[in-house]
Amino acid sequence: ESTLKQWLLATPNTPEAAISDVNDGASDSNASTSNTSADGAALSSPLLKPFSGPVSHFSTQHCELDEEKLSDDAKAVPLSNMEKKLEDLEAAIWDLAGALKRVRGRPERLLSLIQSYSEQSPEIISDLYQKIESNELAEAAALCHTLRGVAGNLGGTQLIAMAEHLEASCNEQNHDEAERLVGELLVSNNDFLTAIQGYRH
Repeated sequence: ESTLKQWLLATPNTPEAAISDVNDGASDSNASTSNTSADGAALSSPLLKPFSGPVSHFSTQHCELDEEKLSDDAKAVPLSNMEKKLEDLEAAIWDLAGALKRVRGRPERLLSLIQSYSEQSPEIISDLYQKIESNELAEAAALCHTLRGVAGNLGGTQLIAMAEHLEASCNEQNHDEAERLVGELLVSNNDFLTAIQGYRH
């Protein structure tokens, strides 16, 4: 019998169909993989070749390197620098120190002004849109002046500058420029509202 057939016969629970299908002439007598039969004899099978490498070998070197790289890449900007940038951005939108100075350091008075502005400014800007749309630029200029005064009491640095530019365009009867600037004024006012409505004392 062939080596393969001997091996199959020596293997427990081998299906008979598998044994009968073995072609003695197709066996490679030179295959060198060794297995042990039921009686201890060494048998050679060309089909079964045990893995001879280190099965459990695994190196964490690459993982450690990746984690180290991730740590380097994820280094955040120092918190103090981030805070400084946020403070600079907020100062460009809202001069809180100046606002508190105008109300003589009374936070409750500042909160009252913030509430009033939050209620009134959307209506003022809505009227501005309508006046500019209907080309009533003199009336639009007057509304800009009012907005500048109210925002000035609250220290709306960026908003004041934007309202001043829009007022100048209206006074010059520059309708196209006024239409462009009123959109920018709306964005500036929304930023200002976001800043002042977050105030707590």
